[in-house]
Amino acid sequence: MDAKPESQRKSYLLGLDIGVQSVGWAVIDLDDAEKPCRLRRTGVRCFDSGVGSETQIEMGKDEPPGAKRRQARQQRRQLWRRAQRQRRVFRALQDAALLPAGSPDAQSRDRILRKLD
Repeated sequence: MDAKPESQRKSYLLGLDIGVQSVGWAVIDLDDAEKPCRLRRTGVRCFDSGVGSETQIEMGKDEPPGAKRRQARQQRRQLWRRAQRQRRVFRALQDAALLPAGSPDAQSRDRILRKLD
């Protein structure tokens, strides 16, 4: 804990610049009128990108570590969305009495549609 009384404590402002591969920071002292009066300290922290250089990525020689996971997740979502659209269309056609009643799950839909053929 700070042992100084509250009247003696200096006010300061912390500024952050958060980028993709770095974080820049600055601490600025404030005067009694809460105006910036002095730059106390600055710094920057750089992070490894986790992949090769940008030129390697552009040439297709390297990819981010999560690329395979992202692609698999994208495929799962795409399959789920397609199935959801089919369920909604099937329900809408049933509500409009254009298809017979039945469960909108994939097996029931297939059975109902095969009977219509």
